[in-house]
Amino acid sequence: MTRPLSESSTLATLLVIAAAIAAPGKLSAQQRELDRGVLLITRDAATIGREEFVLLRGSSGAPGLSGFTVTSTVLYPADRPETSVNAMIEFGADSVPTMSRYEVGNGEVVRVVMGLGARRITVRTLTRAGESAREYPARERHLVMDDSVFAAHVIPPGAAGRATRSITLSGVRGETLRVVDHGMEPTTVGPARPVLRHVTVSSSTETRHLWYDDDGRLMKLVIPTRNITVIRVQASQ
Repeated sequence: MTRPLSESSTLATLLVIAAAIAAPGKLSAQQRELDRGVLLITRDAATIGREEFVLLRGSSGAPGLSGFTVTSTVLYPADRPETSVNAMIEFGADSVPTMSRYEVGNGEVVRVVMGLGARRITVRTLTRAGESAREYPARERHLVMDDSVFAAHVIPPGAAGRATRSITLSGVRGETLRVVDHGMEPTTVGPARPVLRHVTVSSSTETRHLWYDDDGRLMKLVIPTRNITVIRVQASQ
């Protein structure tokens, strides 16, 4: 995962966790814009970053009228950025990610390209010193998790059916991921207190609280163990 939020700016291995992804509906191949937004990233109530994302219909890896793409640019700090991350995640017709690409710039450009197949996950890291590659066994469905890029969550992760509201899944390297749909609950987003759909995604090391509005748009993300809160704001903020 990219880690500009940590004290070290080195690039660690991307973590891909097997999970169900909720389908956003039928998508066209014309790359029509579905959503656009700005996420303000805070730690201990102090603003530390800003992420601008676009959700598009269509994907190079999905044939016909299907698939979609999330692109994102993250700046740390938000006002005078010293580190930038450009990310792109492509999803196939079944709304499962098929490829993700990250470019991290903090004096030295680091690129990470990850291919997500039904049987194999390939991670290629390119730096000025050279290129390295790793492979991991894959499951059918995946969820991309990153330490510093949060727009991957603009697609709500599919929990179980509404009757059970939760599901437990296995990760690529043996991690266990539990996705729980808590239904509609009130929460604080800036000065407002809307009622939003609350979903948690938990691994062995952390729990992410995700909040979506009635249209399925990501409005808030909280990682309590890291004191990280991400909220959707107006583009002018």
